[in-house]
Amino acid sequence: MELWLILALSYAFLHALVAVFDKQILKNAKVDALALSAIRFSINAVVAFIFVLALAVPFASGISYPALALSVLYFLAAVTYFYALKAGEVSKLIPYRDAIVVLLSFFLAVVLLSEKFVPRDFLGVVVIILGGYIVWADGKIIVPKKSAGIVLIAISAVLLALIGIVAKLGVGTMNPLVLSLYMYFLDSIYVIIFSFATKRRQLVQTINTVRKEKKLIGLVLAASIAAPLGVAFQFYSLSMQNAAKVLPVSGTLPLFAALIGWLVLKEKHGMARVIGAVLLIIGIYILSR
Repeated sequence: MELWLILALSYAFLHALVAVFDKQILKNAKVDALALSAIRFSINAVVAFIFVLALAVPFASGISYPALALSVLYFLAAVTYFYALKAGEVSKLIPYRDAIVVLLSFFLAVVLLSEKFVPRDFLGVVVIILGGYIVWADGKIIVPKKSAGIVLIAISAVLLALIGIVAKLGVGTMNPLVLSLYMYFLDSIYVIIFSFATKRRQLVQTINTVRKEKKLIGLVLAASIAAPLGVAFQFYSLSMQNAAKVLPVSGTLPLFAALIGWLVLKEKHGMARVIGAVLLIIGIYILSR
């Protein structure tokens, strides 16, 4: 496999792990999701800084416009996501969010970045969307009711798609690892200020809860190592290949989430999810040609 493909798939795998870790952390009733983001983004920034120092990557002279735009988009995507989960059922929202992200990322790359594609690439994108939807929805056709939740998750999806496009622009002028560092550094500031202003009690309670429980500390650290590493892999992949290929492949997270659930968490999967996983693999193969 080509290096860009390995890196894009590594991003999907690592962020599937992050999703599993965060899910385990949020099982604790005293942990607030937004407050957890404030903690995690802060540690993500520290980990990204350690990576930069360890690899002796030269810092940019200042925070670039793409890095600033990335941080704002990422913050807004996170906030709309968390409020969407409050307004609707996650099982009915995530399949639509990921489908929108993959499809919109592809079209934005073609339209805004003027990237060329062949019909086979679009077929690969469609297959990935279908496979991911089947895995998340377990083969069911979910028709969510018109609500604040579906509107917010759609906004979050658009923001996530834009993040991929801005990242592609950013890696043209800045080292991918430094770009991820600046993104997380700024995001940690935004989320801490937002959480302190809107959920001060929950923020303090979450910090105290995580600090007192060794298991939670381990999960938070594991997630905060996997997340910036995965983002760096995706940014490096974008520096090597067209966004119209990298971003849809990065959207194969459902494949790895299903595998982790089956192999590690011993979750049972029906034939529908197996078919969805196979479709995701076929979609990856088509896009990699």
